[in-house]
Amino acid sequence: MPHQSNAGVNTMKSFSIESFLFREENSGKSVIEVGSRDGEFCLQCKEFGFGKVTGVDADPERINLAVQKSEASNAGIIFNCAQFEETEFENNSFDFVVCRGVLRHMYEPFSALKMMMSIARQGILIEFEDMFRGGSIFERTVLHLLRDQPIVKLGKSRKLSSYANPSFLFTPAFFQELFNRRTASFDVIEQSRSPVNGRHVIYAAKRSIENLLVVAGPSSSGKSTIINGLMERKIKLKNLPELTGKERALEAGKLHKLSIGNLTNAVFHYDITRTAGNSMRTVERDPTARILDICNKVNVITLLPSPERLQHQFVNNDGDKNPHSARKKMLNELYFNDHVRLKSIYEQWFSLLRKYQDVIDKNMILFSDNGNNFIEFECDEFAKIFSENYKN
Repeated sequence: MPHQSNAGVNTMKSFSIESFLFREENSGKSVIEVGSRDGEFCLQCKEFGFGKVTGVDADPERINLAVQKSEASNAGIIFNCAQFEETEFENNSFDFVVCRGVLRHMYEPFSALKMMMSIARQGILIEFEDMFRGGSIFERTVLHLLRDQPIVKLGKSRKLSSYANPSFLFTPAFFQELFNRRTASFDVIEQSRSPVNGRHVIYAAKRSIENLLVVAGPSSSGKSTIINGLMERKIKLKNLPELTGKERALEAGKLHKLSIGNLTNAVFHYDITRTAGNSMRTVERDPTARILDICNKVNVITLLPSPERLQHQFVNNDGDKNPHSARKKMLNELYFNDHVRLKSIYEQWFSLLRKYQDVIDKNMILFSDNGNNFIEFECDEFAKIFSENYKN
């Protein structure tokens, strides 16, 4: 059984990707191998009961050999000759994504990892080389001292012709940072030394949320008030099912503290202005918004207060008590003067939601006026409502 180390990683005794992946019943499940070589591992997956098996490799000769093997055994495996990071697959296309020792060979390993995180429905298995082998004594000593840091090492190319040689090496802490601190979509990774000398294996299990209610809006728009009212059944919306009061409350800034496991019902408090004024810039670049990736069904309430109500709540209820903070100054400008930018932030949010239309059931705007009245609107009415109330 795995145990959690001080670094927050579940460490296990040595295991191979094969022993980990084939330990359970896989009938009807799907898997894609990134860097499928001659197709041997894909054939193994078929033998162990996987339904849909796909391999991707950039080498045409390897792909041809893999296709021949698949046809000879009547395995029905799909092989694609392509750079994986340039392929296009829909979100949650495969139960498992497997990458065995090829991440370091990729031109764009970060794009490849982003793709893996997007298309995996159940989990990702990655086998990678130990950064701390080879090099000078000085280099190994320095790297050893930094082994608990999320480091990527780029190898030197002595000449242009060697550019495609193995280049990228990663510390295990890099994958912990990527899967457990930069997103809320994965449980604490499981980590082990591989039976292959000088390699490690990590498994990142993808979380899932069966039903998620998202209550979104600018800072000080009344998100907590609405959530509490819905949970306590003091607020009822005609286009939204009643909450039970037992839903798990989630906040964007605390998603990294989620406990291990899947959720049945949850409510997500999301501030659409949280990226304004920082390096993320837009909600589409906010990793916490990717929580929608792991949801089976989503209902969304986007709050649109009148300008007077928003300004009043900002002045009287804003949690940032420092009047000179950069964020407070930015919000003050946004709410009192720059309504063009405020509208743009809303439009960015609605643009993001359109990417999740397959899982979104209800998507509404809740307008609140100065008299504490709430009016429900469809999202396609946003431009009209905003222009009628925000004049400048």
